Amino acid sequence: MIDYPAICELKVASRCNINCRYCYVYNLGDDSYTDQPKFLTAEIARATAGCIRRYVERHQLRGFHVLLHGGEPLLAPLPLLWQICDVLAGTLATSTQLSFSIQTNGTAFIPEHFQLFNHYGIEVSVSLDGSQQTNDSLRVDHQGRGTYSQVAAGLKLAQRSLPQVLGPHVLMVVNPDSDPIGEYWHIRELGVGTVDLLLPLANYQLRAPAYSRSAPLASPAYGKWLSILYRLWRQNGRFPFIRLLEAFDSSVAALYSPLTTIKGSLTHSYFVVNTDGTLEVADNLKACGNRFTASGLSVFSDSIDDLLSLPLAVEYYSRDSLVPLDCVECPMVRCCRGGFIGDRYSKTRGFANRSVYCDDLFHMYRTISEFNAGREGRMC
Repeated sequence: MIDYPAICELKVASRCNINCRYCYVYNLGDDSYTDQPKFLTAEIARATAGCIRRYVERHQLRGFHVLLHGGEPLLAPLPLLWQICDVLAGTLATSTQLSFSIQTNGTAFIPEHFQLFNHYGIEVSVSLDGSQQTNDSLRVDHQGRGTYSQVAAGLKLAQRSLPQVLGPHVLMVVNPDSDPIGEYWHIRELGVGTVDLLLPLANYQLRAPAYSRSAPLASPAYGKWLSILYRLWRQNGRFPFIRLLEAFDSSVAALYSPLTTIKGSLTHSYFVVNTDGTLEVADNLKACGNRFTASGLSVFSDSIDDLLSLPLAVEYYSRDSLVPLDCVECPMVRCCRGGFIGDRYSKTRGFANRSVYCDDLFHMYRTISEFNAGREGRMC
């Protein structure tokens, strides 16, 4: 059964002012961004809003979320951002409970942005991969220079300009070359209340960075890094709120409750509207191959349900019920459900593989089980 997505990742800009080495939009082999206009237009925003309204009314979705995304969304002119939000709010106000967020690299803030964010209650998330040395090893500008100083300044401006409920949160990609203890205390020093941790996108054609270099780290490098972070986080009152660790924790805890549904993908169900109005399944599948997510559908001529009927969409949005056969006998399968579907991909077997992060996930779930057993006398 399809889990109807209630999130639209709206690409308001298709270009970026920095050049992160692991970026799936520009640097993992997909060139579809070259077809896209630089910015969304008001006309496309209106068509998108109408498309979403018909979808939420058909499926009676009580809530719907729009994530302003890019590229770097704050490259879009401020009047255009106001216009986009005005159109969406005006069109959807009577159909569903609409909420907004924005994902930004934090380098392009101006004070006037926060008037928009506060007016529409737009939650702000800033991409920052930890300490300066860690961040600047991968998150660089187009001249190869680190971005930490600009991002840290933008983060401070956002903290002064927003109520705590709107953030800023931090989105951080795990780098097992870094020190998880140092990264934890660095985040604490920044005063961030919510952190979204991500593993780098990887699959059987695209190895995870730590495993693909000439002198690769031994598996489970990511699992060991996360396990150290998890213990420290638990010992310090589960602060800040780290969504990935909370999801891991909930999955293991749910093993003790037969009434709890466990979802292992650790990612939201969402769809994408590009700056030209084309519709796509989640863009984090772009790492699977060039134009892998291209649908040929548009908000001008097609519906969101048309998108959901495509074979790729059916597989993606049904992912938690499609556990790979390789995983069926695993004692942790009820926790991870095979892991994120994009990390299972290979050209020969599609998504019918265990995750390339299988050893890391197993190590992490075992760490949580042992940690809880030590505190509560029970094991997974």
